Amino acid sequence: MAETEISWTHRRIGNRIIPGYTFNPWIGCEKVGPGCANCYAEAFNDQRLKRDLWGPHAVRQMTGDATWANPQRWNRLAEKDGIHRFVFCASWADVWDKKAPPGARERLFELIRATPWLIWLLLSKRIGNAPGMLPPFWDEIKDRCVIMATMVNQNEVNRDMHKLLAVDAGAWGISMEPMQGPIVLPREFLDLGRRAWAIVGGESIGREHPLHPDWVRGIGNQCAAGGANGPVPFHFKQWGRWWPTVPVYPDEDPVWKRLYVAQQHGPNADPDEWVVDSSDALDSTLKRERLCSMDRDGGFSWHPTCAGEVQPPPGAGSWWFEDHGTRGARKRELDGRVHDEHPWIPAMASERVPEAA
Repeated sequence: MAETEISWTHRRIGNRIIPGYTFNPWIGCEKVGPGCANCYAEAFNDQRLKRDLWGPHAVRQMTGDATWANPQRWNRLAEKDGIHRFVFCASWADVWDKKAPPGARERLFELIRATPWLIWLLLSKRIGNAPGMLPPFWDEIKDRCVIMATMVNQNEVNRDMHKLLAVDAGAWGISMEPMQGPIVLPREFLDLGRRAWAIVGGESIGREHPLHPDWVRGIGNQCAAGGANGPVPFHFKQWGRWWPTVPVYPDEDPVWKRLYVAQQHGPNADPDEWVVDSSDALDSTLKRERLCSMDRDGGFSWHPTCAGEVQPPPGAGSWWFEDHGTRGARKRELDGRVHDEHPWIPAMASERVPEAA
């Protein structure tokens, strides 16, 4: 619970990367939706460390004073160079959990008030609880808080987006991780412009939900088009353990084909002059358990083998995926580039931003 590798907690100021942090006021939670199926926090704390802090009957565990002292140190560092730091709260808990230890949430809000150079990223799967749990001094700290909610499919967006936007804040974010299908973002979210934030990510430890490239592109395109106040910041966190390798029918994906032809035949090669077969770009000798496919609707299948060859499934829009395991889950390039955008929060107006190195 300190400086973290979670990419969306980092800020890019010119050529400088400002590290972000994670802070957990307590530890423990329980599964409340489809995005919780393969919870990394539960896997680490309960399955690996045997802490027994997850589930409907588990008691949340307060973190120690040394953990609570960290944000004050981060705040002094941020104040010294005049650039706010991002703090993700909470990676191993949920700020709006009704089962939080007595007094812990109130202590958290006092800590937020005492750290004016930190921007707090309050990510939750229980966003509907937030309005009734805000502190009486919320107006003092709201401009340094990004209210965020996890929504992994269209049904959750339809159900929870209005709950998210009902909480006054410095900015509003939606985390689509692990994204489980195509999502259309509502107009009221896109109209927020720079004060909205869309994060997409695949599943890092589960094996059931590869992330289809068209879903990620769909969010990126919606954010780029934006709404009444311009584009929305888009952050692509990771593909997850399944990496998209090649479309089953490559000629049907012009973006992928253009990049592939440029890589194989040079930047000036005309994609229309080449016919690309998936066997040109896919290692079909991979073991069965490392190869799968998914269509645009999320239909997932392990591929049977026939005469030693992997048989492609029918249907346009399907992709081949390779399993690179949990250690390979952080690959982030989408169509040849990394998307690292972050929202603008009113507190940033006071920053002393140095010129790019």
